[in-house]
Amino acid sequence: MPNYFYYDGDQRRIITEDSQGRTYLLYDGEKVGVEKNASGTTQAAYVNQGPSIYSPLICMDRAGTKSYHLFNHIGTTQALASSAEALTDTYRWNAWGVQLASTGSATNPFGYVGAFGYRRGTDQTDCSIGARVLSPAAARWLTRDPVAALVLVGPAQLIQRAHTTYAYVLNRPTVLADPWGLRACECEDDNAKKNRECKEECEQVYRDKMTVTKVIAGGGLVGAAYTACVSFGLSVPVIGLLDLGYYTYSVTKLKKQRADCLKRCDEDYPVSGGGGGGGAR
Repeated sequence: MPNYFYYDGDQRRIITEDSQGRTYLLYDGEKVGVEKNASGTTQAAYVNQGPSIYSPLICMDRAGTKSYHLFNHIGTTQALASSAEALTDTYRWNAWGVQLASTGSATNPFGYVGAFGYRRGTDQTDCSIGARVLSPAAARWLTRDPVAALVLVGPAQLIQRAHTTYAYVLNRPTVLADPWGLRACECEDDNAKKNRECKEECEQVYRDKMTVTKVIAGGGLVGAAYTACVSFGLSVPVIGLLDLGYYTYSVTKLKKQRADCLKRCDEDYPVSGGGGGGGAR
């Protein structure tokens, strides 16, 4: 039978009609939170990390059975796990979202990049994604890009589109996604972004200190200071009075500081097992 879809003013799909009948999609913020049938009975409920479209899906409850989504780096569901931590369903996809194989029988509309809201109905092979529909088989959108010819890639970088208005994520589906159907991005929620930025800062500090330490050691300043002290009959501890900055840092200390810094990032900004972490990147 034909499939019909209805949208609200924010271009969110709110009703679907297919071989299973009419389904109402109720939103929690920007993500689907509940599915109800035509009689108003809840068919499924979803738990997301937050209300943002970039907050990964965590699990679904369908008829009292909870399934936890396990995603790859881009947010595509690789498997479903039960509350007992046993795998119940597994999936294999190509880069564009064509399902290659699966095991298990759970009803799961959030497969390819499901972490960020990509949804396909019972009768569909195409994905409903925000303002548009993606055809995995064609590796293209089915409608033109409604926005301008600039596409956001990463936090603040604009790239002039060099592809057609039907191109999906600049033909880079292994690193980019497009939850709104309007712009390609390296998807990540707020916590994942803060976690990534925190770790980048840890790594930068570590690199800076290592550079200084290597310059000091490579320049022979330690040996020169020691030789000077001995030549003038000064005690070796006088070297400690020399203001050589990062000179006193050993590589071992620096590595421990780096490890402690990265650990604090994970404690302060925990990231779920969902795709994004760091958003998808």
